[in-house]
Amino acid sequence: MSRYQSHEPVSWGSDLLLHETGPTTYNHLSKRAAPGGLALHEESAARFQARAGSPRTAGGKRGAEELLYTSDFEFPRVSHTTLLWVAAGFVALFMVAVLLEMLRKRAERSRRLRAEWGHVDRILQERGFTNEEQALVRRMIERHCPNAPLNAVTNRRQFDHCVDGEMSRHRQEGASHGDLEKFGTDLRDIRKQLALDFVPQGQQIHSTRELVGGQAMWVAPASHGKHDGWSRIGVTEVNEAYFHTSLPKDQAGAPGITPGSRIQCRLWRDDDARYLFETVMIAQRDDPPAWVMEHTPNLTRIQSRQHYRVQYNQNTWAGILDPPPGGDPKHLPKQRPVTRLRGRIANISAGGVALAADMTPPANAYLRIDLEFPGHPPMRADARIVHTASLSGGRCLVRAAFVGLSEETQDRIARFVTQRQQILLHPEDERKHA
Repeated sequence: MSRYQSHEPVSWGSDLLLHETGPTTYNHLSKRAAPGGLALHEESAARFQARAGSPRTAGGKRGAEELLYTSDFEFPRVSHTTLLWVAAGFVALFMVAVLLEMLRKRAERSRRLRAEWGHVDRILQERGFTNEEQALVRRMIERHCPNAPLNAVTNRRQFDHCVDGEMSRHRQEGASHGDLEKFGTDLRDIRKQLALDFVPQGQQIHSTRELVGGQAMWVAPASHGKHDGWSRIGVTEVNEAYFHTSLPKDQAGAPGITPGSRIQCRLWRDDDARYLFETVMIAQRDDPPAWVMEHTPNLTRIQSRQHYRVQYNQNTWAGILDPPPGGDPKHLPKQRPVTRLRGRIANISAGGVALAADMTPPANAYLRIDLEFPGHPPMRADARIVHTASLSGGRCLVRAAFVGLSEETQDRIARFVTQRQQILLHPEDERKHA
């Protein structure tokens, strides 16, 4: 006998059966169920019909079907006022967090500035600055570099910025040429005491304040062409207000250059490059004879050699080789160094290298130089000495041209120089990948 023909009551809940089968099937099953459960099933069916016909599920069969998917759970209703208070709370927390971060950064900046000013005071005292000089340096930093006081006394470019600001301020106050020259001399003494007056061999200069005595220059009126009427002069003195030059040997060789006239200048810095700039001749002195020139930071640097050179500092050993038979560099790999010298590479290009050596090698000798580039294995390159110049302390600046390089070595040097060149032209890329 089947379950529905027995007198056993239906085992599942009436409401569940009603929702699963619908009212028609439910009634059919209820009639076949045991008499004891019939009243319960009819009561559930009547309750379902009443709910299906209620206003919430009006629509007959469709309303009953929709009732199957209707949940009795509802989210609590929140007023607009409550939402506004919650939003205001979040905004307030965010503003408090921002304020706390600003206060933290301000406190950190104050600690950093106090520490830097402490370093500045120690540097000035160790360098033997007088009280008046210390006060002048502090005023200059507070006016023109208040956020980086330590850089102002340790970085040449930052010190130049402070000097430019001070000289501009004095000019705006109507200081005479004599007063400017005296103040410029005082600032020059400060620069020397801070050891910011020396530009390392081979490095680029950015202002005429970085010129040194003895530097040769060629000048011509700015109205002349690039190849007309150039006269040779020499730098004799440099202070922070002006730089002085000698007069041309033939005064008639520089027509059109008078006090107040604008002139174009060009110069060549050994082991660096050629520079072009324009300036104004302020005055002409008679004792000693000299021109007084205005400083300018607008220098155009021209790399005039076949290969672009970049600064590269590396201590190295270089073997000294005898000239190969017949001057043919193919024989160099078979030769052994006669002796070795210690030196420091100042700059390098795809075509050669400049080396500050501890001794002067023979003028016609060849060098075997050990090169070490960051991220690359060490290598050796042979080079022919093309020029030597004496340096202080008995050292010698040796310029040599690479010879007999393999394609691999030449390619590695060229790629390194190109990478260094890009870093010098776009220093932000180096910071980005640092």
